Amino acid sequence: MNLQKFNELIVKVHDHITLTQAEKTYIKDDLPLILVDIPTIHTIREYTHPVGTRLTGAPPRSYLRAYSLILGKKAFGTRELIGHPFFDEIEKDLTIGIMRSNFEQGHPKGYYCCKICSMAIFPVLELDLLHKLSGKEVANAVRPRIEARDPLFTKGVPEKLVDFTLSF
Repeated sequence: MNLQKFNELIVKVHDHITLTQAEKTYIKDDLPLILVDIPTIHTIREYTHPVGTRLTGAPPRSYLRAYSLILGKKAFGTRELIGHPFFDEIEKDLTIGIMRSNFEQGHPKGYYCCKICSMAIFPVLELDLLHKLSGKEVANAVRPRIEARDPLFTKGVPEKLVDFTLSF
C-alpha cells in the first residue's frame, strides 16, 4: 500500500497549510476505502513516517489511525463526531485504547500501549479531537514530560519523531 499521499497530507496539516477542496474530498471519500481495515485488523505491518523513520509492529496501526482521524477532522472541519463510520470508529477505538491503557494497565494518562504509539496519539490529544475525552487536559500534563525527554515517554524513540510530534 502506497502511503505517500497520506504522508504528504499529514505534513500539510502538521505545517498548518490549508488543504485544498480536492484533498478534502480525497480524505472524505478515498481514504476510508484505502484504509478500510485499519480500525479492525492489523493489515499494515510497516509504515515509513514522514520524517523517514521506519516503524514496524503495532506503531504503524496507531499512526495510521491517529493521523487518519486528524485528517478526517480537518477535512470535515469539526472536532465533534463526523458522522462517517470510518472516522467515528477510529475515534471510538482510540478513545477506548487511551482509557484502557490508563485504567487497566496503570499507565499515566496520555500513555498508550508503548512509547512510539504514545507519540502517535499525542497530536490527537493536543488537538483535542476526541469528543468524549478532554484531550487538551491530558496533553498539557504529558507535554512537559515529553519535552523533558522523560524515559517513560521517549527512551528509544527517534529524536526526529519526538520533535515532529511536539510541533503539531
